Amino acid sequence: MLFFLPLLLNRLHTFRLAAVTADDNPDSYCYSNIVTIPATQDIASSSATPYIDITNIETKQTSIKILWKFHDTSTSNQYHFVAQWSSTTSPQTKSEKIYKSGSYTIEHCKPGTTYFMKIVCIGKDGETIAKSKLVKSTTSQSPRKPSISLCYATSQSITVEWKRPTEYGDIKILHYKLQVDQEEFTLDKDATSFQLESCHPCNLYHFKLLAITAEGSSESSDELIVRCPGIRLGGLTQLSSGKLDCILCEWNSPQVYGEQIVCFNIYCRPVVNQSKEKSMIFDLQTITHGPLQPDSIRHCFSGLKRTSYYMVLLEAVTIDKECYHTKPYFMNTATLPVVNIVQCDILATKGMGELEDKLCHILTKRDSISLKIHWHSHKSTKSSHQQKQHTDTLASLSLQLLDCEKSISKMLTLLGQHTSTLKNMQLMRGC
Repeated sequence: MLFFLPLLLNRLHTFRLAAVTADDNPDSYCYSNIVTIPATQDIASSSATPYIDITNIETKQTSIKILWKFHDTSTSNQYHFVAQWSSTTSPQTKSEKIYKSGSYTIEHCKPGTTYFMKIVCIGKDGETIAKSKLVKSTTSQSPRKPSISLCYATSQSITVEWKRPTEYGDIKILHYKLQVDQEEFTLDKDATSFQLESCHPCNLYHFKLLAITAEGSSESSDELIVRCPGIRLGGLTQLSSGKLDCILCEWNSPQVYGEQIVCFNIYCRPVVNQSKEKSMIFDLQTITHGPLQPDSIRHCFSGLKRTSYYMVLLEAVTIDKECYHTKPYFMNTATLPVVNIVQCDILATKGMGELEDKLCHILTKRDSISLKIHWHSHKSTKSSHQQKQHTDTLASLSLQLLDCEKSISKMLTLLGQHTSTLKNMQLMRGC
C-alpha cells in the first residue's frame, strides 16, 4: 500500500503507521516503528551530480538500521560506501566500510541515546563521490521513572501531580497505573494529576505511579506518603461527680494535622429510646455549651433530670470554620447510691458464727490427736516389726497435729478481722 504526502524540501520528516481498532480507543492501537525520512530534490529536477538518499531508519533499543538509495548515472562501479555515526554519549565519529549494499545496521547502541548518522560514497581512488545529509535518531528505551508530588490536600481529598516522563524512540506511553495503598487506578496517557476522594482525616496514604507501554512499564516512582489533614477526636468518658442531677464528661486531647482548633462545642439531648436514636438531633431540646477553650478536656452539664439518659456529642471547630465530631455517647445523670448497712451487719455476724464453729471443730480434732500421741508414746512393743509400725504412727500423728495448729492460727486471724469489721459498722450506724 502506497501513500503520497506533500513534504517540505530539505527537511527531516518522521512517520509512524497506526492500526485503528473498532472501538477507536487510542490505548488499543497497534503502532509501527518510527521512520525518519529527509525530503530531497526530485531526481528529475536535480542536477546530474550523484547523491545519496536515506529512505528509512529503523530503531530498536540496541540497534539502528539505515536504508538508502544511491542516485548516479555516470559513475562506474568502482566505489563503496562508508557509514559514519556518533552519539550524544560518544561524540567521536565511528565508521564502517560497506560494499554494494543499500542498508547498514549499527549494533551495540545504548538505549535511549540520540545518534547522528550519514552515508558516504567513496570512489576507487579514495575520492568522495557523494554523501547523504546528516540524520539523527534515538534508540528505544522504556520511559524514565515518573516523579510524583503532592499538589494539595484537604480533610476529604488529596491531589497529586506529575510531569510526563521522557520517552525514547518507538516506545511510547499508553496509559498510567497509580497505586494508592491497596487500590489501583488506570489513568489516561495525557493525565498529569489525580484527585483521591473520600479520604479520612489524619490517615496516611501511599502513592506510586508507573508509565505503561506496549513493551511493559517504566520503573515505579518513588513512594509518596501523604497524611490527610484534619482532626481525630478521642472518645468521651463519663466521670463520677460530687453533684446530683448532672453529667460530668472528659475527653483526651485530639490528634491534629494541618489544622488549628479554635474552640469546642458540646451538645447534650435527652433520650427516650436508646435503641432507636442513633445520631444526635439538634432541636429545641438540645442543650449547647460553648464555645469552650481549645485546651479544654472536661465539661459538666448540670440541672438535668434525675435517672434520665442523655446523648452527648463533642464538636471541634477549626480556624476555617470546619467542624469535626465524635460519635454520640449515651450517659445518665448522677444519683446517690443506696447502702443497706443493717444487711451488711447481719452478713458479717453470720460469717463470724461460721468461723467460730470451724474453730471449735479443729480444736476438738487437735485434742483427739494429742491423746493418741500420748497413748502411743507409752505403749511398749516387743518385735522389730511392731517397733517400726509404732514409729510410723507417731510420725503421722505429729504431722496431723501440726496441720491443726496452722488451721487454728489462721482461724484466729480471720476472727480478728471480722471483729474489727463489726466495730466499724457499729460506728457507722451510730453516726
